[in-house]
Amino acid sequence: MLLAPDVPMPTTFHPPPFELYVQREFEDPAFMPQWWLLAMDRGDLIGTSSVFQVGDDMKTVGTGLTGVRRDHRRRGLATVLKCQVIRRLQEQGVQRIVTYNEENNPMFQLNLRLGFQPQPAEIDWQKTPPYD
Repeated sequence: MLLAPDVPMPTTFHPPPFELYVQREFEDPAFMPQWWLLAMDRGDLIGTSSVFQVGDDMKTVGTGLTGVRRDHRRRGLATVLKCQVIRRLQEQGVQRIVTYNEENNPMFQLNLRLGFQPQPAEIDWQKTPPYD
């Protein structure tokens, strides 16, 4: 929850109830805990990089949230986390790694430096009542 408010999104972030967060993140069948990395500093969690399965095989895997607490940023930790995830996935024979982020986010530049290639974007649509 320390990282989520800094993720660019079209609406204001509202933390979900803990149980819902656990269900969405850790109980999702696509979540791959064996490659989830955490960065620690003297017992404090300061960064993370998650991994999720894309499709039915291990040919394509996605990186989820990669981020570092504000008070530990600009030290290269996100780069180290992302590089470690990429290395481990390559060692497992993953052929394609995908990731998602907003283009005005510093992670966009990091992903470019690491060799990710931008793909056509999705547009999210929303309609609020009244439904005419």
